[in-house]
Parts: sequence; structure tokens; C-alpha cells
Amino acid sequence: MWTCPACRTVRDGALQTALLNADFCCTGCGIAWPRVQIGSQRLPVLLADRQAGEAAARRCEAILGDLRHIGHLAHAEDEQVRADVEQLATWAAAHWGRFAEPPLPGPDLSWVRDWLPPELPLPDGPVAVLGCGPGAELGQVRMPGRELIAWDGHPLLVAFGLYLAEIPGDLVPYRQAPGRLGVRSLRVPESVREDLRGVRLACADALDPPLAAESCAAVLAFNLVDSVVDPFLLLQQCEALLRPGGVLLLSSPYNWQQTITPPTLWFDRHLPATMGQAAGVEALLTGQVVPGFLDSMQMERAADGVAWDLPVHPRFTAHYRLHIMRLRKAL
Repeated sequence: MWTCPACRTVRDGALQTALLNADFCCTGCGIAWPRVQIGSQRLPVLLADRQAGEAAARRCEAILGDLRHIGHLAHAEDEQVRADVEQLATWAAAHWGRFAEPPLPGPDLSWVRDWLPPELPLPDGPVAVLGCGPGAELGQVRMPGRELIAWDGHPLLVAFGLYLAEIPGDLVPYRQAPGRLGVRSLRVPESVREDLRGVRLACADALDPPLAAESCAAVLAFNLVDSVVDPFLLLQQCEALLRPGGVLLLSSPYNWQQTITPPTLWFDRHLPATMGQAAGVEALLTGQVVPGFLDSMQMERAADGVAWDLPVHPRFTAHYRLHIMRLRKAL
């Protein structure tokens, strides 16, 4: 199912790819891709910089094997380890804190099932989740009879989802206060753990998806479009992954950060002055603003101002308003 990031080429106007085998070795070039070992499962790290991916895989295994000492890891000499555990403490607690003892507050993901109901008509193929993080929303998007595939560019985050599926006696790191990390025990229901075990997970770049073109029935990207270097490329990749008749489900607060996305690529810079932001983005994503950009996509449903709160620590919660859109690729 996974394709080799090093073997993607365009030939005669078509994208050519090579598949990875069960050991995450390319059947074309023979490259063996790094992986994170979590219990009996392995998480492939399919990042273009294989050396950096190998180092990230080793950090993941070390951090997840030492979660009880997360406070010490937060002050490690290795700057990358410190950054990893800070990020894990924010997102793991937000995704899974409702199962902590005592519970931790987290964002409400219940809207996802309403936007992607099991009876929604779709072509054949799996459902893909880009930027899945630690994976709490994956249980909301399972569809009967369909494979669920998910990946994230931050290996420790997606590895934590695999950790929950594999390791009994779960722990979740969280921010006890600004600059102070701790852990709480988790009691994740076995049914939820079983759902996680059924997901095909990887660490990969959303801008360089590890799947063949037109291989997915649905593509989901929650709060990702404003967190990548090139949001236009992200959306083009989403469109390319979809089979004709497939569905793209997006949400975003458009909380652009100049350190991640160049201001020239913020959507607002490309919208007609006569349109509000939500209406302008909806026009942009259906080929009405930039000629040729997503002109195969049709809007099925949209809503603006949906509340989404991200607790960072007990004295700070980020309050966002999401713009949610469901689009369908033309037959």
C-alpha cells in the first residue's frame, strides 16, 4: 500500500510510483525505510530525509519507553528531544485526555461523525487521514468495510497512537503548568484500542503522500491546511489522492503562522475583495478563483464558526473557530 518517497517520478505526464514490501523496503530501488518499533508493531517513517527519519525513529522509541520520566526529558540536553516532548504533551493530552484519571479537557471531535456518516456514498477505496497526530479522531471516521489509512509528519505524535494500541497500562503526558510536564494514567476502552489496531499508520509528509494517485475514496485533513509550508500544494495532493466521486473533508481555523507558511501563500491574499473569508475560501477550493486550481471539486456542505478549543495547560486554552467543508471530486 505505501509507496516509496524516493521513487516518485513523472513519466509521460503521469506519476510513477513503487510500492514498499512488508518490511518497508522499496520494491523498485531497494531502499529500506526507517521504522519505529512499538510492541509487536512497526511504524514506517517515510520522510524524504531518511537520515533524519532514522534519528526521529530512535527518539520516538526512547521517549515512549520513558514516559514516566517525561519531566526530566523536557529538560534534556538534546534540543530536539525537548521540542518533541513539549509537542507530545500538548497533543497527546488534547487527543486522549478524556480517558485520563482524572480526565483532562480536550477538543470536541463529535462533529466529525455528522460530516462523514457511514451511509455517505463513496467510490471504492480506503479512507485516508492526513495530519492524524496521536489519532483520537480516527475512531470517529471508521466506515464499515473500508480500510483506514493515516499519517502525520511528526513521528512521535503518530507513534503515540500506535503505543496506545499496543502497550497495556497506558500513560499520557500533559502540561501541569507552563514549563512543567507530568503524566497521568489512561484507561482507554478496549474497543477504542481495537479500532486503533485496525488503522494502517505511518509517519509521512502530507505534501508528499505515500499513496498512489486516485487510490482513496475519502481524504480527511483536520486543522492541517494552516500548518504546512504550502497549503496550495497540500490541497492539490488531496485532490490527486481522490478517486472520481471521492470526498474531501477539511477543517481549519486559518491560524496562519509566518514561521511555517509564507504570507504569500495565506488564502486571504488570493481571495476576491468582495468576498468574506469563508465564502472566498469555498470559491477558491472549487476552481472559481485561481484558474485550474481544484476545478474538479464541488462543494457539498460548509459551515463556519464551529467552536474548537485546544487546552495547552490549566491556565491557557486556545479558542478557535473552524471553517468546515466537505467537497466531492467530479466523476
